Amino acid sequence: MKIARYKIGSQVTYGIVDLDKDSVTDIRGTPFEQYEKTSNVHKLSDVKLLAPATPINLFTTGVNSRSHAESVQNAPQYSPTFMTRPTPTVSIRNIASIAGHEDKIIRPADAESFRTEVEMVVVVGKKMKKVTGPDVYNYILGYTVGNDLTIKEAEYAKEGWRAKNCDTMHPIGPWIETELDSPRDVMRRSWVNGELTQEEACTNDRFGVPEVVGRIAWYITLYPGDMIFMGTCGEPPDGQVGDTVEVGIEGIGVLRNYIIADE
Repeated sequence: MKIARYKIGSQVTYGIVDLDKDSVTDIRGTPFEQYEKTSNVHKLSDVKLLAPATPINLFTTGVNSRSHAESVQNAPQYSPTFMTRPTPTVSIRNIASIAGHEDKIIRPADAESFRTEVEMVVVVGKKMKKVTGPDVYNYILGYTVGNDLTIKEAEYAKEGWRAKNCDTMHPIGPWIETELDSPRDVMRRSWVNGELTQEEACTNDRFGVPEVVGRIAWYITLYPGDMIFMGTCGEPPDGQVGDTVEVGIEGIGVLRNYIIADE
């Protein structure tokens, strides 16, 4: 089932997406609690899709695939032992950097590069703490698609706050897929102006959902709607002003955004 968060007129609500009918049906309540399906049905083209949740916490996973660890842009930071580390690297991100489907992404005026990174995003469904192993899946509502934009030069300079956290640098959407059977067995892809720029299966990741989410939840209480980016692959492209960027996860959907100049 695909659950979207959207604006229709002046109202923000959640609903169930039916791609075959190109429609979305309002629900009463939220997907993080008991809810009721209503009789209000809209064409997808008539609603403004928003980021699919409003988290208290937003996290990203550090380099999680060998192809990305060994990419040219990560060479200044790469250690041969990085992909054998016993635990994932996790960073906290600015929730104000979240954007939605079809939103504009602001490229900071002084950004030497602006890497667009396709990532699967885990959406927490229930409050959790000290949950590990396969039990983690019992606390997950579903999965969505994210673009973890990065100013690499700021990252090299250890300015993580600027490298990853500027306005609009975490587009997420277009909806939450609650029935993804195996998040490790799907392909992730990205396109810039229609040209394929990234493609790799999530099976190549060093750490899966239980390891990453369980690592975080051991120390930090996670709440319904919290989201965790799972890492990208390969050599992410440098997004330029005027580009249309699409990132997709097989079985979930495609998130589309447009890069604009900083004012």
